[in-house]
Amino acid sequence: MKLKIFLWDVMFDFNLGFAIRDIYMLGNGLIDLIVFDPRHLLTDKIESVTQYSGFAVEHYENLSRLDSEEAAIDYIQSYPNRIVFTIPDEEVATDVNDFNFLPNDLIIFGNEHYGIPPRISQLASKKIIIPMYGSVYSRPDFDGQVTNVGIQRCLSLHTSISIIMYLAVRNLTHYGDWRTTFHAPFDFDKVE
Repeated sequence: MKLKIFLWDVMFDFNLGFAIRDIYMLGNGLIDLIVFDPRHLLTDKIESVTQYSGFAVEHYENLSRLDSEEAAIDYIQSYPNRIVFTIPDEEVATDVNDFNFLPNDLIIFGNEHYGIPPRISQLASKKIIIPMYGSVYSRPDFDGQVTNVGIQRCLSLHTSISIIMYLAVRNLTHYGDWRTTFHAPFDFDKVE
């Protein structure tokens, strides 16, 4: 059983680092991580990504990086199994608590600012949402203008990833043997 997580154009090193740590802790060995990284966070900002990941990025064996949009789109279009998009659109998405994850699902998370581009979201087999009681609020975009930002209930990227990954792994494994997973002691002498 494998899941594949695809992160589309993560904007901030802290979100990518936290996401890598959470994915690693929730399902290392079960989850392949693909990052469309046009901002070069996994190269130019690897030191801060490493720190935010709690050094998990150094141990994550199933992490791939795509740096061109063409390569990212090709990967998604050629994916042979179900493609699941996480979106904050209550009208078209299924409550993640009512969703049945399947082995080999490709679960795609969008950018912190604009989500998943519409031309890409058309490739979805399924769309899921995390229900929440919180309310929307006005907030400015990066140019200081209040646009469509803040019109939907939406958690931070790494929080959304953590919730959905926990539910997906629980759904597929029932965490029946989690205590027997491999444990390697951390060598603190190697940390600079």
